[in-house]
Amino acid sequence: MVNLAEDSSSALLGTATALLALTCASVALRTYVRASLTRNFQVDDWLMLVAQAIFTISCTFIFLGIRAGLGKHNAALSQPDEIEALKFQALATATYILNMMFIKLSYAIFLLRLAVERRYYWTLWVSIVVVALWSTVLFFWDIFECLPVPAQWDHTIPGARCVSTEQVVAAAYSLSVMTIVTDWLYALLPIPMIYHVKMTKQAKATVIVLLGLGIFASVATLVRLKYLSDLNEKSDILFAGTPAMVWTLIEPGVAIIASSLVTIRPLLHAMRVKGFLSPDNSTAPLSATNRAPRTIGGGTPGGPRRARDRDRDTDIRLSDMDPREYPGPPQRPPPPKSERDGGASTSNDSEASLQMPVPAGGAGHSRRDVEGDELPLTRNRG
Repeated sequence: MVNLAEDSSSALLGTATALLALTCASVALRTYVRASLTRNFQVDDWLMLVAQAIFTISCTFIFLGIRAGLGKHNAALSQPDEIEALKFQALATATYILNMMFIKLSYAIFLLRLAVERRYYWTLWVSIVVVALWSTVLFFWDIFECLPVPAQWDHTIPGARCVSTEQVVAAAYSLSVMTIVTDWLYALLPIPMIYHVKMTKQAKATVIVLLGLGIFASVATLVRLKYLSDLNEKSDILFAGTPAMVWTLIEPGVAIIASSLVTIRPLLHAMRVKGFLSPDNSTAPLSATNRAPRTIGGGTPGGPRRARDRDRDTDIRLSDMDPREYPGPPQRPPPPKSERDGGASTSNDSEASLQMPVPAGGAGHSRRDVEGDELPLTRNRG
């Protein structure tokens, strides 16, 4: 006997409210760091902004659905309320597909700036194409699973044609397979890419967070898939589908938060948070020794674009290197006294003028400190 007074909407409401607040805060911090603090806003940041906008829309659909009766038994609602709740449930599911696509594209493009070998570069590009195509096809399949489209939530429309429940579950499995494969790919691929790089504990912690993000995302997908596999009957989907809807929010929400928070290291540096201050050599000016990173073969795997253009926003920086392994670029000796006193100008004058002093004892903090923290880490692969 079904208890019509049961209501599981509180789980949806709490999850959506908490994750929406946390994702907005984390993306706002990411945007401030990349657009204002380091002035280095790139494609992956735009994609994350799109993902956040879609997640906000998805949470809005959940809120509207709860007001109509999402989380309650279908039999406990009037027909108009049931139709309204089913509509917002369907729309929230459709936006989940788009949301995960933009999150994965953002993360893959971020990893492209770490890829200096062709095998990693092309592996990531193939994954980007697969994710984009697969997600787009499933999104439109989900939208048009019923003809006319409103018949997906309004069963009173005469002459409507819809796919079976088994086909809906099969589509969910298809999306989950792609999601799990790419989750593990993006979690494990950075290991060989940066295996030989000497990094500080803070940089290693950042990489661990990124790897953990991919592993957690795959686990969240499996949990969501378990609940979806139990939905063999649509007659009470507003109540029975609540656990799956909760994980539909958790998976993209946690992904947005984690992938955004790992980019705010320059802000922590600017705030002089202990453990995120760079060694003095991290603010050394660009010189001939570190101005143009080299890649295997002397070029870039992606074509004419220079390695520095691709890698300049990588979260693994000169400041992350162990100073015992990389003591910094060699300092040129000061020009002769005669030249300092106004003698004939030589090339040493212009080169010496590039050497900007670092504040003694780390006192004070300038924009240059933040920009130095944004220098990309490159390895001599010649």
